[in-house]
Amino acid sequence: MNSAFAIFFQRLIYFFTKIDLLILVCYLFCLNFPYFNFSYFPTHDTQFVFQSFYFFYNHLFFDHSVAQWMPFEPFGVPAHLTQLRQLTFMSYATMFGGWILGVKDVLILFKISVVAEQLVLLFGMYLLSRHLFRRWSTVLFVCLVAMHGSTSWWEQIYFDLRFFYMFPLAIYTFLLFFEKKKIEYLWFWGLILTLWVMGNTVYLTMVWCFIFLV
Repeated sequence: MNSAFAIFFQRLIYFFTKIDLLILVCYLFCLNFPYFNFSYFPTHDTQFVFQSFYFFYNHLFFDHSVAQWMPFEPFGVPAHLTQLRQLTFMSYATMFGGWILGVKDVLILFKISVVAEQLVLLFGMYLLSRHLFRRWSTVLFVCLVAMHGSTSWWEQIYFDLRFFYMFPLAIYTFLLFFEKKKIEYLWFWGLILTLWVMGNTVYLTMVWCFIFLV
């Protein structure tokens, strides 16, 4: 009986190790499900980011072009600095997808873009932890900690998500460059850093200086 239970348990663990990333993705969706309630609205820094997302998406949706000037708060200031500070690559991808599909609920689109950034964090942390740790349980634990640390983005989206959402993927490609001695990984690392800057310039310099010191 004990041997049969042990075999069943081993097979169960083997099954979970094959679909562990899928399980983690599903769990991430479950963590974010409450935020998709219509009564939820972001606050503080996240609200400022959403306002910019709202303005740029409305301009794209109705005028079919990218806004060049900011009509509110800075009044007449060129829009490129606001884009660089508050819109990420995932923001653009989500807005473009919403524009193609004719989606009018901008808040839902914004929440989807944030979940997409969390998926980038999860994917990067999964690859990095699989590269560094042998035990499946350690990989699972590290990914769970990363996910729970990134789901409080409704108020401080920079501190709670954007500071570090591409950091694991950048470290992973950097390690691959030194281990495999292939220039492709260095170019990929540079591309990740470039994408990481988008929508993340407010405090990013301080964070990168701290990482360098560590």
